[in-house]
Amino acid sequence: MRELPKVTVKLTVDAGAEDQEVFRKHGASGLREVQICRMTEEALEQGGVLTQEDIADILQVDVRTIRRTIKQLQERGIRVQTRGLYHDIGPSISHKAWIVSLYLDYKTYSEIARTTRHTTTSIKRYIMDFARVVLCIQKGLNLAETAHIAGISERLAREYAGLYLRHNTPEHAERLQDLITKASRNVASEEQKGGLAVS
Repeated sequence: MRELPKVTVKLTVDAGAEDQEVFRKHGASGLREVQICRMTEEALEQGGVLTQEDIADILQVDVRTIRRTIKQLQERGIRVQTRGLYHDIGPSISHKAWIVSLYLDYKTYSEIARTTRHTTTSIKRYIMDFARVVLCIQKGLNLAETAHIAGISERLAREYAGLYLRHNTPEHAERLQDLITKASRNVASEEQKGGLAVS
């Protein structure tokens, strides 16, 4: 491990009010799940991969607790990419894409919050990011442009684009159209404020 290249990453250990809400609703184990998902994805977006020991040190818990939590997340189909698992990840998806897919399958915000242990605020943010990606795809923008405009990593933009392709069906048409309408309104509002351009 000492010979492997290292990068410095900035991680959100405590997301303030959002984490407090998760803790109140789901306790310490629910909060730990959210923190692990968030930090491993933040590290990946910055070109790094955390070890399970890194996470244990950051969260000040035993590494066995981290292993158990990651195993539980993976059993629910959530991708958690740590150094030991990075190359062994199969067809699982990130927690953000999982949340968006639940929304596309007509789950309510409260159902998604209960299932994923995320706050309604973060759920809405992931869904809006996905909607921006869909707008960019419909405008014919490439992946780099899409990621830049949506304010997300290219990796997540690629995952959201794949999610859109899989859900661009008659069964999901109503939900997608509703999302596109909301996102278009948000984009128009932000363009008026001078904050975003998708043309």
